[in-house]
Amino acid sequence: MRCVRPIVTAVLLATTTGCASFLMVKGPEPEGHPNREASTALCTTGKGWVVFDGVLGGIYALSGIAAITDPDRWEEETGLNPNGSALVYGGLTAVAVTSALQGRRKVDDCRAAKLQALEDARARVQARRAMERNPTPGPGIKRGPGIR
Repeated sequence: MRCVRPIVTAVLLATTTGCASFLMVKGPEPEGHPNREASTALCTTGKGWVVFDGVLGGIYALSGIAAITDPDRWEEETGLNPNGSALVYGGLTAVAVTSALQGRRKVDDCRAAKLQALEDARARVQARRAMERNPTPGPGIKRGPGIR
């Protein structure tokens, strides 16, 4: 139970503050890194968390705008200072939008890395097939008539 509590807390914090993409979206390692192939296989290709952060950032922005545009009503209905609320919602909006943008970049990098890995694999297969169809003779061996 002790191991589960920090994980659950991190997931709840990430999803309620709008930084889910920071924690949940994995990108590939940079070009030339020794673990690039392994990280490419495990990176995130879906944009669900990115959309979640974007929507949450929009909700936070609208809440901040609501606090500023009608401060008397905001204070009456929520009991909170509208200026402080607007600052808090502005900060949450910035975190959510930044997380969404970084998550989108990681997903796009992952998709590009997976596409590159697929193209490299196809090229290796085609080269192997070409070699099997027309093997090159070793040094000192001449091709004669009827020899492929």
